[in-house]
Amino acid sequence: MSKLVKDYLNENTLTLMLDYYSGQKQVRLAKSRGKKTCSIMLPFVIELIEASGCVPISCYRLGRFLADRELRLMRLSKNIFGTSSLVRSLSFINRAIGPDWLKNLADKGILGGLWKVYHESVNVAKEQQFPLDACFGTRVYYGALTQFQKDIDFEIGYGTRCGWLTKFYQACSKIKPLVFIDIPMKFDENAFDYQKNEILRVIGEIEKITKKSFSEDALQEEIRLHNSIAKSYSEILKVWAQDITAMGPLGFTYVLSMLHFGYTDRLTKGSKYFDRLLRNLLQEFKKNLKTDLTDTPKLILAPMFGGFDPETLKIVSELGGRLLFADWTVLKILDPIKESGDPIENYTDYLLNISRNWYDNSTVINNWIEVIEDLKLDGVIFNSVYGCKSLTPSFRLFKDRLIELDVPIIDISFHNMEENIGQNRTRIGAFIEMIKG
Repeated sequence: MSKLVKDYLNENTLTLMLDYYSGQKQVRLAKSRGKKTCSIMLPFVIELIEASGCVPISCYRLGRFLADRELRLMRLSKNIFGTSSLVRSLSFINRAIGPDWLKNLADKGILGGLWKVYHESVNVAKEQQFPLDACFGTRVYYGALTQFQKDIDFEIGYGTRCGWLTKFYQACSKIKPLVFIDIPMKFDENAFDYQKNEILRVIGEIEKITKKSFSEDALQEEIRLHNSIAKSYSEILKVWAQDITAMGPLGFTYVLSMLHFGYTDRLTKGSKYFDRLLRNLLQEFKKNLKTDLTDTPKLILAPMFGGFDPETLKIVSELGGRLLFADWTVLKILDPIKESGDPIENYTDYLLNISRNWYDNSTVINNWIEVIEDLKLDGVIFNSVYGCKSLTPSFRLFKDRLIELDVPIIDISFHNMEENIGQNRTRIGAFIEMIKG
Protein backbone atom coordinates (compact mmCIF):
# COMPACT_ATOMS: atom_id res chain seq x y z
CA MET A 1 0.00 0.00 0.00
CA SER A 2 2.98 2.34 0.49
CA LYS A 3 3.47 2.31 -3.30
CA LEU A 4 -0.18 3.36 -3.66
CA VAL A 5 0.41 6.32 -1.32
CA LYS A 6 3.44 7.50 -3.31
CA ASP A 7 1.53 7.16 -6.60
CA TYR A 8 -1.05 9.65 -5.38
CA LEU A 9 1.43 12.24 -4.15
CA ASN A 10 1.32 14.25 -7.35
CA GLU A 11 -0.87 17.17 -8.33
CA ASN A 12 -3.29 15.87 -10.93
CA THR A 13 -3.90 12.42 -9.44
CA LEU A 14 -4.55 13.99 -6.05
CA THR A 15 -6.89 16.52 -7.67
CA LEU A 16 -8.81 13.68 -9.34
CA MET A 17 -9.21 11.91 -6.00
CA LEU A 18 -10.38 15.03 -4.16
CA ASP A 19 -12.86 15.86 -6.94
CA TYR A 20 -14.17 12.31 -7.09
CA TYR A 21 -15.03 12.26 -3.39
CA SER A 22 -16.69 15.69 -3.38
CA GLY A 23 -20.12 14.88 -4.81
CA GLN A 24 -22.02 16.48 -1.93
CA LYS A 25 -19.96 19.64 -2.17
CA GLN A 26 -20.54 19.93 -5.92
CA VAL A 27 -24.31 19.48 -5.54
CA ARG A 28 -24.48 22.16 -2.84
CA LEU A 29 -22.50 24.52 -5.06
CA ALA A 30 -24.79 23.84 -8.03
CA LYS A 31 -27.92 24.50 -6.00
CA SER A 32 -26.46 27.71 -4.57
CA ARG A 33 -26.07 28.89 -8.16
CA GLY A 34 -29.67 28.04 -9.02
CA LYS A 35 -28.74 25.07 -11.22
CA LYS A 36 -30.96 22.02 -11.69
CA THR A 37 -29.32 18.72 -10.77
CA CYS A 38 -29.80 15.60 -12.85
CA SER A 39 -29.17 12.03 -11.70
CA ILE A 40 -27.29 10.10 -14.38
CA MET A 41 -26.39 6.41 -14.10
CA LEU A 42 -24.68 5.81 -17.46
CA PRO A 43 -23.03 8.43 -19.69
CA PHE A 44 -25.12 7.91 -22.83
CA VAL A 45 -26.51 11.47 -23.02
CA ILE A 46 -24.16 13.43 -20.76
CA GLU A 47 -23.56 15.96 -23.55
CA LEU A 48 -27.26 16.88 -23.70
CA ILE A 49 -27.38 17.39 -19.93
CA GLU A 50 -24.27 19.57 -19.93
CA ALA A 51 -25.48 21.59 -22.92
CA SER A 52 -28.80 22.25 -21.15
CA GLY A 53 -27.02 24.00 -18.28
CA CYS A 54 -28.04 21.31 -15.78
CA VAL A 55 -25.55 19.72 -13.39
CA PRO A 56 -25.23 15.93 -13.75
CA ILE A 57 -24.47 13.82 -10.70
CA SER A 58 -23.88 10.10 -10.32
CA CYS A 59 -25.50 9.14 -7.02
CA TYR A 60 -22.62 6.71 -6.41
CA ARG A 61 -20.58 9.78 -5.40
CA LEU A 62 -23.05 11.33 -2.95
CA GLY A 63 -22.23 9.27 0.12
CA ARG A 64 -20.67 10.36 3.38
CA PHE A 65 -17.20 8.88 3.66
CA LEU A 66 -15.33 7.82 6.78
CA ALA A 67 -12.60 10.29 5.87
CA ASP A 68 -14.88 13.26 5.13
CA ARG A 69 -13.11 15.43 7.71
CA GLU A 70 -9.66 14.71 6.28
CA LEU A 71 -10.91 15.20 2.74
CA ARG A 72 -12.43 18.58 3.65
CA LEU A 73 -9.15 19.69 5.23
CA MET A 74 -7.20 18.62 2.15
CA ARG A 75 -9.61 20.44 -0.17
CA LEU A 76 -9.39 23.54 2.02
CA SER A 77 -5.58 23.41 1.95
CA LYS A 78 -5.64 22.94 -1.82
CA ASN A 79 -7.97 25.91 -2.31
CA ILE A 80 -5.96 28.23 -0.03
CA PHE A 81 -2.36 27.20 -0.65
CA GLY A 82 -2.58 25.34 -3.97
CA THR A 83 -2.21 21.71 -4.99
CA SER A 84 1.60 21.83 -5.02
CA SER A 85 1.64 22.89 -1.37
CA LEU A 86 -0.77 20.08 -0.45
CA VAL A 87 1.39 17.51 -2.24
CA ARG A 88 4.48 18.76 -0.39
CA SER A 89 2.64 18.59 2.95
CA LEU A 90 1.47 15.02 2.36
CA SER A 91 4.94 14.03 1.14
CA PHE A 92 6.44 15.44 4.35
CA ILE A 93 3.95 13.44 6.46
CA ASN A 94 4.84 10.34 4.46
CA ARG A 95 8.56 10.82 5.16
CA ALA A 96 8.33 12.12 8.73
CA ILE A 97 5.94 9.69 10.38
CA GLY A 98 5.86 6.90 7.83
CA PRO A 99 3.12 5.97 5.39
CA ASP A 100 0.75 4.35 7.92
CA TRP A 101 -1.45 7.43 8.38
CA LEU A 102 -1.81 7.97 4.65
CA LYS A 103 -2.34 4.24 4.06
CA ASN A 104 -5.15 4.17 6.60
CA LEU A 105 -6.64 7.32 5.09
CA ALA A 106 -6.57 5.82 1.60
CA ASP A 107 -7.56 2.24 2.41
CA LYS A 108 -9.90 2.54 5.38
CA GLY A 109 -11.06 6.15 5.40
CA ILE A 110 -11.66 6.79 1.71
CA LEU A 111 -12.04 3.44 -0.03
CA GLY A 112 -13.57 1.81 3.05
CA GLY A 113 -16.03 4.68 3.20
CA LEU A 114 -16.92 4.23 -0.45
CA TRP A 115 -17.57 0.51 0.00
CA LYS A 116 -19.66 1.40 3.09
CA VAL A 117 -21.82 3.67 0.92
CA TYR A 118 -22.30 0.83 -1.58
CA HIS A 119 -23.36 -1.55 1.21
CA GLU A 120 -25.80 0.99 2.60
CA SER A 121 -27.31 1.66 -0.82
CA VAL A 122 -27.85 -2.04 -1.54
CA ASN A 123 -29.52 -2.45 1.85
CA VAL A 124 -31.78 0.54 1.19
CA ALA A 125 -32.80 -0.98 -2.16
CA LYS A 126 -33.66 -4.21 -0.36
CA GLU A 127 -35.71 -2.32 2.24
CA GLN A 128 -37.55 -0.54 -0.57
CA GLN A 129 -38.30 -3.95 -2.11
CA PHE A 130 -36.33 -3.38 -5.28
CA PRO A 131 -36.01 -6.87 -6.85
CA LEU A 132 -33.28 -8.95 -5.22
CA ASP A 133 -32.60 -10.76 -8.48
CA ALA A 134 -31.70 -7.52 -10.28
CA CYS A 135 -28.07 -6.86 -11.11
CA PHE A 136 -25.93 -5.17 -8.48
CA GLY A 137 -25.54 -2.00 -10.57
CA THR A 138 -29.27 -1.23 -10.63
CA ARG A 139 -29.75 -2.24 -6.99
CA VAL A 140 -26.96 -0.05 -5.66
CA TYR A 141 -27.99 2.93 -7.78
CA TYR A 142 -31.65 2.60 -6.84
CA GLY A 143 -30.64 2.62 -3.18
CA ALA A 144 -28.32 5.60 -3.68
CA LEU A 145 -31.03 7.58 -5.49
CA THR A 146 -33.48 6.77 -2.69
CA GLN A 147 -30.98 7.92 -0.05
CA PHE A 148 -29.94 11.13 -1.80
CA GLN A 149 -33.14 12.10 -3.60
CA LYS A 150 -33.16 15.51 -1.87
CA ASP A 151 -30.03 16.38 -3.86
CA ILE A 152 -31.67 15.59 -7.21
CA ASP A 153 -34.21 17.59 -9.26
CA PHE A 154 -34.78 15.02 -12.00
CA GLU A 155 -33.18 11.97 -13.56
CA ILE A 156 -32.30 10.97 -17.11
CA GLY A 157 -33.08 7.52 -18.49
CA TYR A 158 -32.39 5.75 -21.77
CA GLY A 159 -33.82 2.86 -23.68
CA THR A 160 -31.54 -0.15 -24.10
CA ARG A 161 -31.93 -3.90 -24.56
CA CYS A 162 -31.30 -4.41 -20.83
CA GLY A 163 -34.56 -5.43 -19.16
CA TRP A 164 -33.32 -4.53 -15.67
CA LEU A 165 -32.52 -0.99 -16.74
CA THR A 166 -36.07 -0.63 -18.04
CA LYS A 167 -37.52 -1.83 -14.72
CA PHE A 168 -35.00 0.32 -12.85
CA TYR A 169 -36.19 3.49 -14.60
CA GLN A 170 -39.81 2.57 -14.01
CA ALA A 171 -39.09 2.27 -10.29
CA CYS A 172 -36.98 5.42 -10.15
CA SER A 173 -39.69 7.51 -11.85
CA LYS A 174 -41.67 7.16 -8.61
CA ILE A 175 -38.84 8.84 -6.70
CA LYS A 176 -38.02 11.77 -8.96
CA PRO A 177 -39.28 13.10 -12.32
CA LEU A 178 -37.83 11.02 -15.15
CA VAL A 179 -36.80 12.36 -18.54
CA PHE A 180 -36.54 9.27 -20.73
CA ILE A 181 -34.93 9.11 -24.16
CA ASP A 182 -35.64 6.05 -26.24
CA ILE A 183 -32.72 4.77 -28.29
CA PRO A 184 -33.98 2.47 -31.05
CA MET A 185 -32.77 -1.10 -31.43
CA LYS A 186 -33.76 -1.26 -35.09
CA PHE A 187 -31.76 0.50 -37.75
CA ASP A 188 -34.06 0.84 -40.73
CA GLU A 189 -34.69 3.97 -42.78
CA ASN A 190 -36.86 5.42 -39.99
CA ALA A 191 -34.30 5.06 -37.18
CA PHE A 192 -32.53 8.37 -37.80
CA ASP A 193 -35.72 10.45 -37.84
CA TYR A 194 -37.04 8.63 -34.78
CA GLN A 195 -33.83 9.25 -32.81
CA LYS A 196 -33.64 12.88 -33.86
CA ASN A 197 -37.24 13.47 -32.77
CA GLU A 198 -36.48 11.79 -29.43
CA ILE A 199 -33.57 14.17 -28.88
CA LEU A 200 -35.75 17.18 -29.70
CA ARG A 201 -38.51 15.92 -27.40
CA VAL A 202 -36.07 15.43 -24.52
CA ILE A 203 -34.62 18.90 -25.08
CA GLY A 204 -38.16 20.26 -24.78
CA GLU A 205 -38.75 18.39 -21.51
CA ILE A 206 -35.50 19.68 -20.03
CA GLU A 207 -36.38 23.23 -21.10
CA LYS A 208 -39.59 22.94 -19.07
CA ILE A 209 -37.58 21.88 -16.02
CA THR A 210 -34.88 24.56 -16.35
CA LYS A 211 -37.18 27.24 -17.78
CA LYS A 212 -34.32 28.12 -20.10
CA SER A 213 -33.92 27.76 -23.87
CA PHE A 214 -31.61 25.07 -25.17
CA SER A 215 -28.70 26.32 -27.28
CA GLU A 216 -27.44 24.30 -30.23
CA ASP A 217 -24.19 26.25 -29.92
CA ALA A 218 -23.83 24.82 -26.40
CA LEU A 219 -24.36 21.32 -27.77
CA GLN A 220 -21.76 22.01 -30.46
CA GLU A 221 -19.29 22.98 -27.73
CA GLU A 222 -20.11 19.84 -25.74
CA ILE A 223 -19.47 17.75 -28.86
CA ARG A 224 -16.05 19.38 -29.23
CA LEU A 225 -15.29 18.73 -25.56
CA HIS A 226 -16.52 15.13 -25.85
CA ASN A 227 -14.00 14.52 -28.61
CA SER A 228 -11.16 16.03 -26.60
CA ILE A 229 -12.12 14.14 -23.41
CA ALA A 230 -12.48 10.84 -25.28
CA LYS A 231 -9.08 11.30 -26.93
CA SER A 232 -7.33 11.90 -23.59
CA TYR A 233 -9.20 9.04 -21.94
CA SER A 234 -8.16 6.64 -24.71
CA GLU A 235 -4.55 7.82 -24.51
CA ILE A 236 -4.50 7.20 -20.74
CA LEU A 237 -5.56 3.60 -21.42
CA LYS A 238 -2.62 3.27 -23.81
CA VAL A 239 -0.24 4.60 -21.14
CA TRP A 240 -1.65 2.01 -18.72
CA ALA A 241 -0.92 -0.73 -21.28
CA GLN A 242 2.78 0.10 -21.63
CA ASP A 243 5.48 -2.02 -19.97
CA ILE A 244 7.06 1.08 -18.43
CA THR A 245 4.17 3.04 -17.00
CA ALA A 246 3.37 5.92 -14.67
CA MET A 247 2.02 4.15 -11.59
CA GLY A 248 1.88 0.84 -9.79
CA PRO A 249 -0.86 -1.63 -10.74
CA LEU A 250 -3.26 -0.84 -7.88
CA GLY A 251 -2.83 2.91 -8.05
CA PHE A 252 -3.50 2.98 -11.78
CA THR A 253 -6.51 0.68 -11.40
CA TYR A 254 -8.02 3.06 -8.85
CA VAL A 255 -7.37 5.98 -11.22
CA LEU A 256 -9.14 4.13 -14.03
CA SER A 257 -12.04 3.36 -11.69
CA MET A 258 -12.43 7.04 -10.78
CA LEU A 259 -12.15 8.05 -14.43
CA HIS A 260 -14.74 5.43 -15.39
CA PHE A 261 -17.38 6.75 -12.99
CA GLY A 262 -16.13 10.33 -13.24
CA TYR A 263 -16.68 10.23 -16.99
CA THR A 264 -20.36 9.56 -16.33
CA ASP A 265 -21.02 12.92 -14.65
CA ARG A 266 -17.83 14.87 -15.49
CA LEU A 267 -17.15 14.88 -11.73
CA THR A 268 -20.07 17.34 -11.54
CA LYS A 269 -17.66 20.13 -12.42
CA GLY A 270 -18.43 20.46 -16.12
CA SER A 271 -16.93 19.21 -19.36
CA LYS A 272 -14.36 22.02 -19.66
CA TYR A 273 -12.94 21.22 -16.24
CA PHE A 274 -12.99 17.46 -16.84
CA ASP A 275 -11.31 17.91 -20.23
CA ARG A 276 -8.53 20.00 -18.70
CA LEU A 277 -8.04 17.54 -15.84
CA LEU A 278 -7.70 14.58 -18.22
CA ARG A 279 -5.24 16.42 -20.44
CA ASN A 280 -3.16 17.31 -17.37
CA LEU A 281 -3.33 13.73 -16.10
CA LEU A 282 -2.21 12.40 -19.47
CA GLN A 283 0.69 14.84 -19.62
CA GLU A 284 1.72 13.93 -16.08
CA PHE A 285 1.55 10.21 -16.82
CA LYS A 286 3.63 10.56 -19.97
CA LYS A 287 6.30 12.52 -18.07
CA ASN A 288 6.57 9.94 -15.28
CA LEU A 289 7.06 6.63 -17.06
CA LYS A 290 9.16 5.06 -14.32
CA THR A 291 7.38 1.92 -13.08
CA ASP A 292 8.51 -1.30 -14.78
CA LEU A 293 5.53 -3.64 -15.19
CA THR A 294 7.06 -5.81 -17.91
CA ASP A 295 6.27 -9.04 -16.07
CA THR A 296 2.85 -7.91 -14.81
CA PRO A 297 0.05 -9.50 -16.89
CA LYS A 298 -2.48 -7.05 -18.34
CA LEU A 299 -6.04 -8.20 -17.61
CA ILE A 300 -9.40 -6.71 -18.46
CA LEU A 301 -12.48 -6.96 -16.24
CA ALA A 302 -15.39 -7.30 -18.63
CA PRO A 303 -18.10 -6.19 -18.24
CA MET A 304 -18.03 -4.05 -15.10
CA PHE A 305 -20.77 -1.39 -15.29
CA GLY A 306 -23.40 -3.88 -14.07
CA GLY A 307 -21.47 -4.08 -10.80
CA PHE A 308 -18.29 -5.73 -9.56
CA ASP A 309 -16.62 -6.54 -6.26
CA PRO A 310 -14.06 -3.79 -5.50
CA GLU A 311 -11.96 -6.39 -3.69
CA THR A 312 -11.12 -7.79 -7.15
CA LEU A 313 -9.02 -4.68 -7.81
CA LYS A 314 -6.77 -5.41 -4.83
CA ILE A 315 -6.70 -9.17 -5.42
CA VAL A 316 -5.39 -8.82 -8.99
CA SER A 317 -2.72 -6.35 -7.90
CA GLU A 318 -1.61 -8.37 -4.87
CA LEU A 319 -1.30 -11.51 -6.99
CA GLY A 320 0.92 -9.85 -9.59
CA GLY A 321 -1.46 -8.56 -12.28
CA ARG A 322 -2.92 -5.25 -13.39
CA LEU A 323 -6.55 -4.61 -14.21
CA LEU A 324 -8.27 -2.54 -16.89
CA PHE A 325 -11.80 -1.14 -17.20
CA ALA A 326 -12.75 -0.35 -20.79
CA ASP A 327 -16.56 -0.46 -20.93
CA TRP A 328 -16.92 3.01 -22.43
CA THR A 329 -14.48 2.05 -25.17
CA VAL A 330 -16.25 -1.26 -25.82
CA LEU A 331 -19.68 0.39 -26.06
CA LYS A 332 -18.22 3.04 -28.41
CA ILE A 333 -19.17 5.85 -26.04
CA LEU A 334 -15.66 7.23 -26.63
CA ASP A 335 -16.11 7.29 -30.40
CA PRO A 336 -15.75 10.78 -31.90
CA ILE A 337 -18.80 12.84 -32.80
CA LYS A 338 -18.78 14.73 -36.09
CA GLU A 339 -18.19 18.44 -35.45
CA SER A 340 -19.14 19.99 -38.79
CA GLY A 341 -22.76 20.46 -39.77
CA ASP A 342 -25.94 20.24 -37.69
CA PRO A 343 -25.08 19.33 -34.05
CA ILE A 344 -28.49 17.71 -33.44
CA GLU A 345 -28.07 15.45 -36.46
CA ASN A 346 -24.46 14.66 -35.56
CA TYR A 347 -25.54 13.73 -32.05
CA THR A 348 -28.31 11.58 -33.52
CA ASP A 349 -25.72 9.59 -35.47
CA TYR A 350 -23.63 9.22 -32.32
CA LEU A 351 -26.49 7.78 -30.21
CA LEU A 352 -27.47 5.38 -32.98
CA ASN A 353 -23.85 4.21 -33.19
CA ILE A 354 -23.85 3.44 -29.46
CA SER A 355 -27.09 1.50 -29.84
CA ARG A 356 -25.66 -0.53 -32.73
CA ASN A 357 -22.69 -1.48 -30.58
CA TRP A 358 -24.90 -2.78 -27.79
CA TYR A 359 -27.45 -4.36 -30.11
CA ASP A 360 -26.28 -7.98 -29.74
CA ASN A 361 -23.60 -9.93 -27.92
CA SER A 362 -21.67 -10.78 -31.08
CA THR A 363 -21.04 -7.07 -31.64
CA VAL A 364 -20.04 -6.49 -28.02
CA ILE A 365 -17.65 -9.44 -28.19
CA ASN A 366 -16.08 -8.06 -31.36
CA ASN A 367 -15.53 -4.77 -29.53
CA TRP A 368 -13.98 -6.53 -26.53
CA ILE A 369 -11.61 -8.36 -28.85
CA GLU A 370 -10.73 -5.11 -30.58
CA VAL A 371 -9.63 -3.65 -27.21
CA ILE A 372 -7.74 -6.84 -26.30
CA GLU A 373 -5.77 -6.78 -29.56
CA ASP A 374 -5.21 -3.01 -29.56
CA LEU A 375 -3.78 -2.94 -26.01
CA LYS A 376 -2.13 -6.40 -26.29
CA LEU A 377 -3.89 -7.72 -23.20
CA ASP A 378 -2.83 -11.02 -21.66
CA GLY A 379 -6.15 -12.30 -20.33
CA VAL A 380 -9.78 -11.67 -19.47
CA ILE A 381 -11.57 -11.86 -16.14
CA PHE A 382 -15.20 -12.23 -17.17
CA ASN A 383 -17.49 -10.66 -14.60
CA SER A 384 -20.60 -12.87 -14.55
CA VAL A 385 -23.05 -10.50 -12.88
CA TYR A 386 -25.98 -12.25 -11.22
CA GLY A 387 -29.25 -11.12 -12.77
CA CYS A 388 -27.70 -9.85 -16.02
CA LYS A 389 -29.68 -11.34 -18.90
CA SER A 390 -27.94 -9.42 -21.67
CA LEU A 391 -24.13 -9.49 -21.34
CA THR A 392 -23.47 -12.35 -18.90
CA PRO A 393 -24.89 -14.97 -21.33
CA SER A 394 -22.18 -13.96 -23.82
CA PHE A 395 -19.46 -15.77 -21.84
CA ARG A 396 -19.50 -19.02 -23.83
CA LEU A 397 -19.32 -17.30 -27.21
CA PHE A 398 -16.65 -14.91 -25.91
CA LYS A 399 -14.57 -17.83 -24.61
CA ASP A 400 -14.79 -19.64 -27.95
CA ARG A 401 -13.58 -16.54 -29.79
CA LEU A 402 -10.67 -16.05 -27.37
CA ILE A 403 -9.54 -19.66 -27.83
CA GLU A 404 -8.94 -18.79 -31.48
CA LEU A 405 -6.74 -15.87 -30.36
CA ASP A 406 -4.94 -17.90 -27.68
CA VAL A 407 -6.07 -15.42 -25.00
CA PRO A 408 -7.06 -17.08 -21.69
CA ILE A 409 -10.27 -16.22 -19.84
CA ILE A 410 -11.84 -17.10 -16.49
CA ASP A 411 -15.27 -16.18 -15.22
CA ILE A 412 -16.03 -15.08 -11.68
CA SER A 413 -19.57 -14.76 -10.40
CA PHE A 414 -20.74 -11.59 -8.71
CA HIS A 415 -23.96 -10.95 -6.82
CA ASN A 416 -23.03 -8.89 -3.76
CA MET A 417 -19.83 -7.40 -2.40
CA GLU A 418 -17.64 -9.62 -0.23
CA GLU A 419 -19.13 -12.86 -1.53
CA ASN A 420 -16.81 -15.55 -2.93
CA ILE A 421 -13.69 -13.50 -2.12
CA GLY A 422 -11.62 -16.50 -1.06
CA GLN A 423 -12.69 -18.57 -4.04
CA ASN A 424 -12.08 -15.72 -6.46
CA ARG A 425 -8.65 -15.04 -4.97
CA THR A 426 -7.66 -18.68 -5.48
CA ARG A 427 -8.93 -18.78 -9.06
CA ILE A 428 -7.43 -15.43 -10.04
CA GLY A 429 -4.10 -16.41 -8.48
CA ALA A 430 -3.98 -19.64 -10.49
CA PHE A 431 -5.01 -17.72 -13.62
CA ILE A 432 -2.20 -15.17 -13.27
CA GLU A 433 0.35 -17.90 -12.57
CA MET A 434 -0.79 -19.73 -15.70
CA ILE A 435 -0.32 -16.58 -17.79
CA LYS A 436 3.13 -15.96 -16.35
CA GLY A 437 4.01 -19.55 -17.24
